[in-house]
This record gives sequence, structure tokens and C-alpha cells, in this order.
Amino acid sequence: MYAMNTAAIAIKRESNETKDWAKAIMWSVLLVAVFFLLPGLAHATGTGTTTGTGGAAAAQTRINDVAVGWQNIVMGIGVAVLVIAWSFIGYAISFGGKTMKDLQNPAIGSTIAGLAPVLVGWLFS
Repeated sequence: MYAMNTAAIAIKRESNETKDWAKAIMWSVLLVAVFFLLPGLAHATGTGTTTGTGGAAAAQTRINDVAVGWQNIVMGIGVAVLVIAWSFIGYAISFGGKTMKDLQNPAIGSTIAGLAPVLVGWLFS
């Protein structure tokens, strides 16, 4: 009977942890959406077709605008990866009973994966 009670507690604890992790991921995605995606949509100005009648200067301006747009997208993805990963790690430390030693490899890997596009974006700015 003791083994059955222990197994029942372990199963119940795993389901609670799963719900907690799902909540952490949901809140991380929501924060990324609010802080990174919505302000960009609020400041959208259109296609930018009022640069003139044409020519090399207009083409160069359009190419620069497209490049800056892609640069912002890549840097935004990098920042989103960092925010989600470190929110997940912070949640695991705060509420999951994990230590930084347990999460050392995910912390290093997510930092490299998130900082790579940010650093590349800054190099091209």
C-alpha cells in the first residue's frame, strides 16, 4: 500500500509540474508579444512609396529599408529567444526547485542561440 501511495503522489506531482511549465511558456509568449510585436505594429507607416519618381536614389532607399526591416526581425527573434529561455530558467529556479547548476547547459546554450542574431544585427548597423 505504501508503494501505491508513493506512485500516486509522484504522478500527481508530475501533472502539476506540467501545468506549471505550460503556464510559464504561455506567459513568456504573451510577454514577448506585448513588448516586441505590438509596438512595431503601432508604428507602422505604410509602404514608403513617396520617395520620388524613381531612379538610383529611390532604389537604394528601398533596398536600405528592406535590409533594415530584416535586421529588425532577426534581432527581435534573438531577443525573443533570450526572454523566453531566461523566463523559463528563472521559473525553474524560483518555483521548480532547480539550481543554477542543474540549468547550466540550457542557460549557456540559450544565451548563445539568442545573442548570435542580436550581435549579427548590431554588426550590420
